[in-house]
Amino acid sequence: MENKIIIKTPSHKITMWIGSIFFLSGTIACILSKTLIIAPVFILFFLLGLLGILIGGKAEISSKGFLAVLPIGNYYISWEEVEFIETGAGNLVLGNKNKRLCFPSFEYWSGGEEGKAFDFVQKVSKGKKLEIRETKRAILPIPLFKNTKVK
Repeated sequence: MENKIIIKTPSHKITMWIGSIFFLSGTIACILSKTLIIAPVFILFFLLGLLGILIGGKAEISSKGFLAVLPIGNYYISWEEVEFIETGAGNLVLGNKNKRLCFPSFEYWSGGEEGKAFDFVQKVSKGKKLEIRETKRAILPIPLFKNTKVK
């Protein structure tokens, strides 16, 4: 049986829930006070918080690949397929020209094995001669997932 490193992201979910509640409250306050011109800004950030909640879950990292187990589905990419590793604004993006997988970045990882998981991703990137780059493209990675859904 293959060893898997399990990573969870509770701090990411907590942050996203707090942000969503804050911006939903702001939206309601704008509507009640009839300052509707500001409401769309609060709505936008509320929706981004909901998106963050949906992409927060757990990951199973193995020698074969990276599996993200999220509320919206399971997404997998093998290490052989990974041609770039990017981070930005709390996102980790693994992919190639045809596939893409987004997961909360290293700073949100917990579960007791986050150090081991980070070291493993570093080892894979060095083995493939890939640099883990911080890019603006990872800040709002659209699409979040491309050709990686399983189950």
